[in-house]
Amino acid sequence: MFCPVCDFCYFESWGPSVRAHLVAHHEWEHGVRLRQLGAFESVGRIADHEVLLVRPSSPIYARSRAERVSRRSIREPIFEGGYDVPQYCADERFSPRVLNAHALLVARDSFGVGILVLERRPVIQHYRWTSRPEFELLNSIDDLVRWSIAHIWLHPKVRGQGIADQMVRAAAQGVNETPDTIGWLSPITRRAYHLMARVTVDGFHRAVQDLPSGEIVPRPFA
Repeated sequence: MFCPVCDFCYFESWGPSVRAHLVAHHEWEHGVRLRQLGAFESVGRIADHEVLLVRPSSPIYARSRAERVSRRSIREPIFEGGYDVPQYCADERFSPRVLNAHALLVARDSFGVGILVLERRPVIQHYRWTSRPEFELLNSIDDLVRWSIAHIWLHPKVRGQGIADQMVRAAAQGVNETPDTIGWLSPITRRAYHLMARVTVDGFHRAVQDLPSGEIVPRPFA
């Protein structure tokens, strides 16, 4: 059956399925539990929420929890902030090393209620705002790989507080970029365009899904 609240499909007569629903239902309403906060690297605070960094070299627990938050985000309807696959994966088979994927988690009372994923991606176009959120192509770019925002999501309970804007600024600062110069991975949703219009000054850079070549980059959030 489907839960009318969290839309999770489970079997009432099978214990493991019922327990899986209980976890999924709790995550739907409160976020993902982060029991071992010591496994994460704290890089600041946004309002009353702690910002936790997950690197490729972080403990598997931290990377698995980040993936769990990413999986929670994709349970929302497509085009309303969700995707059909998680945008952060703990397993390198699904997150190639060349992407150098980092995740910023927003934690509230030991629950993950937000995620921003950073990856190294090719940046191919520079746009400038005309009448926000309207924009025009300024120029095309060749052979440029840059830190890019691949995904950002917040739990409904913490939306509307300016947290997403501050997450973008914190991420850009951590990789020595600005919201204008950091890449924004396409396809870009309608909500993301409005976010970009709020946090950028003159325009934005569009990144694409192609894998970059191997490179050595300075350690972010150093």
